Amino acid sequence: MNAPKSTTSAALERAVEAAGHAWAIEWADALRREGRAVAGGWPGTLSEARVRVVACARQAGRQRTTTHAEIERLTKKAYEAARTSWLSRCEPEPAEPGESRHLDLDDEPLLEET
Repeated sequence: MNAPKSTTSAALERAVEAAGHAWAIEWADALRREGRAVAGGWPGTLSEARVRVVACARQAGRQRTTTHAEIERLTKKAYEAARTSWLSRCEPEPAEPGESRHLDLDDEPLLEET
């Protein structure tokens, strides 16, 4: 059984992925400007991703020819690209007072013996 071929252009696929990465960078930059840490889970939503995908389709001249199923698939692609980019930029969250954190001994600095 053959899967239906996507009519989505490779250029639109790349644009959507790039838009996802740019979205994560925008979020991270905004938080840093506010003096906040880039930490925790990805703050974006699928609705926001969909808006970015539609903008990419419009810019590519493909808004009218892109199907609902393609928009939904590209929305997930943009969201995942943004999430992956976000997580690669995240800073470790500081432990809350009284919270126990697991420390990896390999990450501990070595003390010099005197």
